[in-house]
Amino acid sequence: MAFLTSSLATIGANVHHNNPIAAGVANTIATVAPWFEFVPFTPVAGRTLTRQYQVDADLTKFLADESTDLSADATTSAQLTSTAHTFEIKSVVGQAQVGQLNSAGASANGVDLMAIAVEGKARDIARKVYKQVVTGTTNGDSQGFEGLGDDLVGSGNLLGASNDATADTDILSILDETLDGVTAKDGQVDWIMMNATTMNKFRAKARSLNAFEYITTPITNRNILAYQGIPIFRNDYIPLTGGSSTEAYVYAGSFEDGTGNGVAMLYPSTVPGGIITEDLGVSERYLANLTRVVQHTAFGILNTKGIRASLVDTNVLA
Repeated sequence: MAFLTSSLATIGANVHHNNPIAAGVANTIATVAPWFEFVPFTPVAGRTLTRQYQVDADLTKFLADESTDLSADATTSAQLTSTAHTFEIKSVVGQAQVGQLNSAGASANGVDLMAIAVEGKARDIARKVYKQVVTGTTNGDSQGFEGLGDDLVGSGNLLGASNDATADTDILSILDETLDGVTAKDGQVDWIMMNATTMNKFRAKARSLNAFEYITTPITNRNILAYQGIPIFRNDYIPLTGGSSTEAYVYAGSFEDGTGNGVAMLYPSTVPGGIITEDLGVSERYLANLTRVVQHTAFGILNTKGIRASLVDTNVLA
């Protein structure tokens, strides 16, 4: 598959980040999870993005000349209807504080304590964002952005009812059915996401068939598991639920490519990559220097046909 060039790490490596600290933060975020090396970061005018999802599909039909009164025909006269959903960008903030005496002592030994502190804040931001992609406001941070799980998956929610595969036992059959449900790019699927428990079942199946597949990530050159050439992202924030706490979702989808058919991380167009790093200088209260690290972002589903979820029972998978 062709890797998208709008990933956060690519943004950090190019002219968007003339600030070397911001570029370093972007690259640090990319190293936390392979997801950030693949998912596109899409600019948004303002702090929200409202998507109109088409509801009707049967809007035209084949006709012979002068055979039908088009104004009276229910199909040819049907008008496009849609439903709207708004994604709101949220801010994740960390502030690094380094004592001046400690900094001076470390600098004498060639160690930049502020750089280390900023890197730590950036890693934690990435973990918070990756968690929120799954848990959302319902099961995650209520001050964060919407995510998968109860926010966007389920009866009455954006994705509607998910595929109930809790009675199925073959992990590969479940994956095939999940991939078949992603239709936005005429069946092209760009990503799969599951937790460690489900991934262990997949590994056991691949081991029994001697059929492991791997993909090398485009930025950090890590090898990650794949299925049918599609990268599998491990996300342990996908919870185990159900009466016996053995059920979990498996997600699959397309990445947004500029035509409104996949998922993306969103950020304000005026803030490259959604990343801001500010040297606040000397603390007014302490003998210390301060640097603030911020990422403005949200998880967006630009096409409901570009994502699919299957609920599996990990206790019966084989």
